[in-house]
Amino acid sequence: MSVETLELNEGSSDLMDDGLAIIYKHDKHFVVEKLRNRLLAHEPLYHWNSRLYEIVGKDPLPIINMLKQEIGRNGVSIDFKIVYELDDLLKHDRSTWVGLCQEWVSDPCREYVILHSIGILLKEMVDKDQYGMSEEKRNCISMVRDISQRHALDFEKETSHINLRRSQHPGLANKEEAFKALFMVKKILFWGEPVDDLATLEDNLRRAPFILKLVGGLDNLLKTVRSKRPHVLCNIFGGRRPADGELKSLENELDSTSDWGKQFWITYKHDRLLDNQFSQDYWELIAKKYIEAKMDVKREKLLDVDNAFNILSEIEVFAHLSKSFEIKRDVMVEGFGKKRLEGRIRLNDETSLIEIATVNEALENSLAIGVFTPTPPKIEDKLRDKLSCQFCQGTVDPKEPLIVVLHCSRFKFSHKIPRVETTVVDEKFVFEDMPSKEEDAVMRFFSNDAARVVSAVIIYYRDLSNNHPLVGITLPNPNSPLHIPSEEFMNRLKMTLFGNP
Repeated sequence: MSVETLELNEGSSDLMDDGLAIIYKHDKHFVVEKLRNRLLAHEPLYHWNSRLYEIVGKDPLPIINMLKQEIGRNGVSIDFKIVYELDDLLKHDRSTWVGLCQEWVSDPCREYVILHSIGILLKEMVDKDQYGMSEEKRNCISMVRDISQRHALDFEKETSHINLRRSQHPGLANKEEAFKALFMVKKILFWGEPVDDLATLEDNLRRAPFILKLVGGLDNLLKTVRSKRPHVLCNIFGGRRPADGELKSLENELDSTSDWGKQFWITYKHDRLLDNQFSQDYWELIAKKYIEAKMDVKREKLLDVDNAFNILSEIEVFAHLSKSFEIKRDVMVEGFGKKRLEGRIRLNDETSLIEIATVNEALENSLAIGVFTPTPPKIEDKLRDKLSCQFCQGTVDPKEPLIVVLHCSRFKFSHKIPRVETTVVDEKFVFEDMPSKEEDAVMRFFSNDAARVVSAVIIYYRDLSNNHPLVGITLPNPNSPLHIPSEEFMNRLKMTLFGNP
């Protein structure tokens, strides 16, 4: 049976791949064009552990050449897929992948693929040898410097905050240089993801009047796209929303096929559309709540592409709290110096100071795809930094409770805090409640006597698939804090942020 007949009759994918594997030995061009069609249809090029996968792995050059031809021609989603096909094809030949990036580095149309590739390669090199400097690592860093210059970014100035020299470890300069390159990859690639379709972005933003009011008008966001460093709200609202009935149609299509490859891409398309809808609806609702509560907007900071993540997290928390509390933003505390705290919340006659911070991931993990859980030292470091720089090392009594809220999600993604571990006893699963790593980090912070100035720490993640989108834990200070909020106050705070348990 021919490959075309199998395709026409939606035959077994494994049979098709077996047929293509035989043909590949004699007519590579025919097979390459079939795989090109799969690529452009967002389908897997081949099925893992199939004969085609095995044979292509032994002679990948024709497939690599096809992927090179498609880079920069079909939008970010295809380029994203090309990166991971290259990752798979060249998993045992990383030097060739570095060489391809060097070959393409002068082409701005291939920049997305180059940066993603360097991010993966450099991350692997750092994990394997933090302190060494191989030729491949040196070439990756050099390419990042070249691309930074093309974006009119001063590599040294942008990375001046990365200073690991306090350690005396031999080769530390190599580690620092690699970290700086990873930081710049993140800055160029993830802090300014391309917006594929400007018309879709404008259409979605015009459906979001409260977002536009929050940022001071459509043009304030569009000019960040024109500057090639789009605001995070452009990335969120630049995604296409599902058309009427499209999600249901995809669900029916999923139910009707047993081909795992088709199932994967149907699910990917469905979930991406649903994520776009959830994210856009959520942030428009947050903007609406914030504006209706008549709170001040730090518009200059909000429109700062580098600071937008942090400011939107502040807006998010106070928008939720506005349901139950009176709120005053930007509060001066006597003795805390010139830097203001984020706000003060009031319930009846009881008040508490609120400070909000975003916990960033470890720099060497900055290109991890999808969700992440910050390592406990990052949470502990953030709390210690607040204690030292804003709370006067606990030497000043703020005269009221002080609650620190930490946001620990990547901006568009979510992650529920892992709180359960399983063990097997007599062939039965036993579920045990375990203190999360986040709790351990906070408790280590509370063990410092100076931390008595902090009444409680709240950690939250975002889960837009949940009925209540914030998921988190509230951790009171167990070591005689200077001020203790009432039980009613804390219960209302938890319920307002996280809903009923």
